Amino acid sequence: MESFALLNASTPEVVDMPIFTIEPIILVPSFLSLLASLIVIIFNCFSPLNMDAFRKMVFGVFIGDILFYIPKVTAGFPYTKSGLFCDIVEAIALFGGISSFFWAASFASALYKVVKHENSQVVEQAFKYYFLFSVGLPILFAIGVSLIDFVKYDPDTFSCVHPTYVGEVDYSFIFFADVPLVIASGLSIIWYIMASVHIRKYLAKAGKSEVVTLLLYPAIMLVCWIPVRTAHILTLCGFAPSQSLVVKLQAWGHLQGLFDALVYGGSKSAIKVLCNFRNCCKKSEAAKSKAQEMKRTASKMSKASDDSEEVESLQQTLKRRLLAPNSAKSSESIGRSQLHSTPHIFATVN
Repeated sequence: MESFALLNASTPEVVDMPIFTIEPIILVPSFLSLLASLIVIIFNCFSPLNMDAFRKMVFGVFIGDILFYIPKVTAGFPYTKSGLFCDIVEAIALFGGISSFFWAASFASALYKVVKHENSQVVEQAFKYYFLFSVGLPILFAIGVSLIDFVKYDPDTFSCVHPTYVGEVDYSFIFFADVPLVIASGLSIIWYIMASVHIRKYLAKAGKSEVVTLLLYPAIMLVCWIPVRTAHILTLCGFAPSQSLVVKLQAWGHLQGLFDALVYGGSKSAIKVLCNFRNCCKKSEAAKSKAQEMKRTASKMSKASDDSEEVESLQQTLKRRLLAPNSAKSSESIGRSQLHSTPHIFATVN
């Protein structure tokens, strides 16, 4: 009995850390970020602009955000789940989150290269390395987390949780949650410092919009996630903040996708896409309206009698619809051609 009591006394207390919680304070910002990211991706898919390196990197950021937030939203409702479900969504969310972090750090690298070489084409040459860094490494992290018992299902709270032991260092959480952010944050800060040496000279020669976009994506990552990770580090050091504060900091971090979308929405490329989209819609509507008018005119012509006045009126209406001139010269040349050809049309109708 004494040995059993000693065994129980030496067993560390297990505390379940929610990874996919059903709390609305986490679910709501996750849903907003997911919705905003999906809108940007759909917007890009229908964009007529060329997919250069910058737009590919933006695409990568939002794909990462979507893969991070979809599991957060789908697992954020109180329904029965399983351990396998938790393992799968954790691997997907981990890949998406780390990929988004590393793409943000790649933007910091691109900022440094652009302001140093004063040429945005250097980003095209470096894109393949950014891709390997932002997609290849997260895949390895996702495979690694799926090989260990990182999460489990808690049927009492309908949540996927990560078991931690009081008084022990949680090396698995540090490696999979903290290390990727430390890498991305550290590299971003280093590239920021290196870019600051050249940025004033570059801004004197080039516009600010491109630099601001490159600057903001890494900054959003730092502002959103450094607070909650700092709270976790303080907890490891024995200075644990209140649980309510930690939850609020987590909710703040989950707004990253929304902030990314807002930055893209205010960028120059998004404005170009919107203008082109609106012009295409206007042209499509004008063409549709003109086609309907032509169809109605042709229908009237087919039912017209031999009344020469009615036929002549329809003929003039048809010519006006066909001519719709873009310039005075083109209108006159097209008009002369139509005047010669249209009587033959009406000759067959009569």
